[in-house]
Order: sequence, then structure tokens, then C-alpha cells
Amino acid sequence: AHKQRLYETIALFSGSWVDKLSTKAAFEACLQDASVTAIENHETPAPKELSDWRDTCRDSLCNFYAFATLGSTTFDSLRDVIADQRIDRIVEVGAGTGYVAKLLSQHGLSVEAYDINPPDQASNEYHGLTVPYFPVKQGGVSVLKAGCSSTALLLCYPPPRSTMAFDALNTFIDHGGRCLIHVGEFKGLTAGPADFEGLLLGEMDCVSRIPCPTWTTDATDCTVWMRRHTSDTETALLLPCGSCGRRESRHRCRLLRCLTYCSKECY
Repeated sequence: AHKQRLYETIALFSGSWVDKLSTKAAFEACLQDASVTAIENHETPAPKELSDWRDTCRDSLCNFYAFATLGSTTFDSLRDVIADQRIDRIVEVGAGTGYVAKLLSQHGLSVEAYDINPPDQASNEYHGLTVPYFPVKQGGVSVLKAGCSSTALLLCYPPPRSTMAFDALNTFIDHGGRCLIHVGEFKGLTAGPADFEGLLLGEMDCVSRIPCPTWTTDATDCTVWMRRHTSDTETALLLPCGSCGRRESRHRCRLLRCLTYCSKECY
């Protein structure tokens, strides 16, 4: 699969396709009105040949590794944040191949990984049948039991068309959980239904935002959330404006999706 991606890349960018007038015209057509759009739009404009190549490259990385990953600078920041909050272990639900759990474990963090379908036991919807990078135990939301106050719940790219993220966070809070680590993209491809984001904003405050490397067009970051102590605290921003930082983002740059804005003035 990796060799096939390499051959496709050579064919696209070393051949005559990229220099054709028709290719340039296709790019220009894609870029019309593409600078700022609704926050939920996750398609980056490109001619079909390029978008197909881009998506297959991304899908390979997602299937073999994980739908998001963490950069080398992420681990020190994450370790400091959870240590300040007196968290002594991380439980990942929906761990898939265990790739992110392995990275965290290699950097000195105590991690347990669970998936409803560990990919070495049964065919996983997202990762097929493969050997995990880290021991992934079979289990779902039910593994979040009483005594979660010193545990961080890790959700990495929770399924977008599932209640899993909401169910996990709700169960976690009910059992005394205080800390959530979310790796993914709010108001985009991850996090599932709006119920999850509503629950998160209603119960927790964001204490850290750490940028992540992205697979092509994603806009992934790692955020750490803690239970709110009082109901008087101002509601956190799910996706702060990248310019003013004071208001919720309502628009996203389609060419560089990590850039988000609350208004045309900030753009």
C-alpha cells in the first residue's frame, strides 16, 4: 500500500498532469469562494485526481496507525498538565490499534487501552484485522467504573456518527471523572453528535490546547478538559477564534482548515 501511494505521487507530481492547463483551470474553479466557509465543512477544494490521491494517502495512515497522532512536543506539555491536576493514569476508550496509547506509554505515562473490537481479535470497522501497537483490551464505556477521580479519559478521534463519545464522557462524569483528553477536531470530523460537545461545555473547562500534526486536510489538536467546580464559571470556548481568541469560531478557512474565525472582521 505504501509503495502504491509512492507510485501515485510520482505519477501526479513528476508527470505532465500538474502542468496541464486543464489542471490549473480545475484548481481555479475549486478555489472560487473557498477562503472562508461554514465551520462544519471539512472538504478542502482540489481537482478530483488530487483529492482522491490525498484521501487515499490519509486513509492508509488512519487505517494502519490512527486517525490522529501526537507531535514530539505534545508529550511534555500533556505530562505537565495532567500532573498538575493530580491524574495518575489514562484510560483510552475506542483505542483502535493502540498507536496513540503506545506513544503515551513510551513517554512515561500510565495508559490502559480498550476497544469494543480490538483489531487483533475481530475485524475492526476502522482498522480491519491487524496487530495492535499496544495491548488493547476488549471493552467499551462499561470499563469506566467508580473511582475515576485520578483517571483521565482519552478519546482520540471518536466516531463522528456515533453516541460513543457522549456515552463515554457521561459515564465517566457519573463515576467521578474529572479530566478528559480529547484528540481530534471539534465541529468537524470528530466528536460525534452535538450532544457530546454540549455535555463537554456544560460540565468542563478547557485547561490546555496543544497543536497536533495533521493527516493532510484535518485540523486536529489535543485539548485537556477538567470538571468545572461551580456553575458560575463562564462557559469555555469549544473552538476559539484564531484571531481574537475571545469568541467562538463560526468560520473555517477551507485551504488551511486549522485557521478558524468568529467573523469576517477577524478573518
